[in-house]
Amino acid sequence: FTSGRSAMSVPVLYTQHDLFCLQEASRRMLYHLKIPHTARVINVFPYAPHLAFWQAVYATNYLGIFGVHTGGGKGMGTSKILDVLEHMGAEVLIGMPSYVYHLLSLAAEKKRDLTSLRYILLGGEAVTHGYIEKIKQLLALCGSHLPLVYCTYAFTEGKVSWTQCHEGSGYHLYPDMEVIEIVDPQGKRVPDGQNGEIVYTGLNFRGTVFLRYKTGDIGQLQVGACPYCGAKTPRLDPAITRSSEITSLQLTKVKGSLVDLNALHALLSSLSFVDEWQLVLQKKEKFDL
Repeated sequence: FTSGRSAMSVPVLYTQHDLFCLQEASRRMLYHLKIPHTARVINVFPYAPHLAFWQAVYATNYLGIFGVHTGGGKGMGTSKILDVLEHMGAEVLIGMPSYVYHLLSLAAEKKRDLTSLRYILLGGEAVTHGYIEKIKQLLALCGSHLPLVYCTYAFTEGKVSWTQCHEGSGYHLYPDMEVIEIVDPQGKRVPDGQNGEIVYTGLNFRGTVFLRYKTGDIGQLQVGACPYCGAKTPRLDPAITRSSEITSLQLTKVKGSLVDLNALHALLSSLSFVDEWQLVLQKKEKFDL
């Protein structure tokens, strides 16, 4: 189901054929991530009709990989999940960035042994470089050596997730399953490497099908061979923003000067010592500047 933040929640239906596509997308994700088939995977996405949770389920089941699908803090519970991570010697942790941060903070505080944890796979929320560094610091406190933190990109209407092959790489797309366009405000395609709105069309899907769905996300396409893995399929640049954020921030006049708040957003979010931030602009007194 869609999140229903601005309208009624809408179901996105999968046929059996679509589930096969989901399984194939899962296989490709693990290929790009180079996660071994012998790995133990702990899935802490919330148990819900939610793409990320079910893609993790299908990925492990289809590929025959050991998986524990916990349902997150409201399912198995945070303390029990830490027990599973530690005592089963899990190598892979998959979940929402905010919950993964909470989980690892608690693990560091309680001096849990997560030496085996090697791969962190995140989805559902935007992640900054500063956040990734904080995750690595927490993992180091738990004994993990040189962990790898990967991000994914997805939206309910896309029916599958896309992943990086390397920290900082673009999100590898599946051109036999979908068409991704980058368009200007008039809906016309922009040249590769230029920013615009991400527009999605499903190709190899049945059930619920989307044609030129405007995601509201701003990004750009990368073409040519991937500098990290050499794959020649197109990729979405990892620097993706919401068009609503750009509209609400953009340029603000402060004491007669135009200030680019998007640049401030990028700066504050990248600082490793900043966990959360909020910017408030107000007058000191009623008639002051």
